[in-house]
Amino acid sequence: MKKIFGGLFLIFNVSGFAETITLDWLNEDGTTNQTTTCESGGDIILPSPPTKYGYTFIGWDFVLVQLEYLESTGTQWIDTGIVPKPGMRIKTEVSTNTLTYNNSSFFFGSRTTGGYADSNDQFYGGFENNNNGSIIFCISGTNKNAIQQSPLINTFYNVECINSTASSIGDNPITVFGFNIKGENFSHASFKIKYYKIWNERYELIMDLIPVLDSMGTPCMYDNVTNQYFYNQGTGDFIAGPTL
Repeated sequence: MKKIFGGLFLIFNVSGFAETITLDWLNEDGTTNQTTTCESGGDIILPSPPTKYGYTFIGWDFVLVQLEYLESTGTQWIDTGIVPKPGMRIKTEVSTNTLTYNNSSFFFGSRTTGGYADSNDQFYGGFENNNNGSIIFCISGTNKNAIQQSPLINTFYNVECINSTASSIGDNPITVFGFNIKGENFSHASFKIKYYKIWNERYELIMDLIPVLDSMGTPCMYDNVTNQYFYNQGTGDFIAGPTL
């Protein structure tokens, strides 16, 4: 009986603009199995399958360069494309770099109408620093849930928010690193986020974002559910945290 082996990876680094890119195809122990090249913007040609006596090669794996966190400076944000529904659940690990007195900042959210008066068309989470003290909060319709009293700057907190509204809250997709209000994104602070997960009302995982570098070295987020990259839709650039 032949055993199956994988553990062979494609890793390549690109800096600047080059017409030809060198690709190193690595063994599981990090040694180079084969080296190929491809044209910038062209298709990657797979090398010949490696052989090992008694084993069957099952394919190449692409290795994500995962980051400890992705950091915004206050103007970057990501459009999830997912519209909030009743019963939706969101979990994230987030910290804030600023906590301005008598102000709120939002690390995710969606709202159909403008303004900040309580209504049933909103679902968002953020940090607040006011006369009642600093809190991490989640808003679902008219309900406000304080998650953690007196959060500290640059300290990560695990946050879970559940949309408890009895009806749908419009068609604005949820944004991360900001708050989607009538199609406009608002973010008043800098955040670091380690992950961002969304479950639907049946508690099925529909989005699992992790911070990564793409093949061009651009800091962004990668969804483990759809196997897609999600990029900054605002201005400036995300800051990459340390690689894992």
